[in-house]
Amino acid sequence: MWFPRASGAGIHGSAGIAFHLTPGIAVQARVDLRRYFFEMNPEPGDPWIAGGATDQYLGGAIGLAISPM
Repeated sequence: MWFPRASGAGIHGSAGIAFHLTPGIAVQARVDLRRYFFEMNPEPGDPWIAGGATDQYLGGAIGLAISPM
């Protein structure tokens, strides 16, 4: 194992909105954020040294929703 004392966590958030054009049709938009973070916790003498790492992803989507009446 590269970093046997490593620990990590992550968060995910999403928010969206919809606007109804008619009673059966809506336009939708959404934004997503994911963030992962790690602490490697190296000790003196370990062959690999790293303090930590962070990854962040931002995404979004738009769509059209059609509901049967």
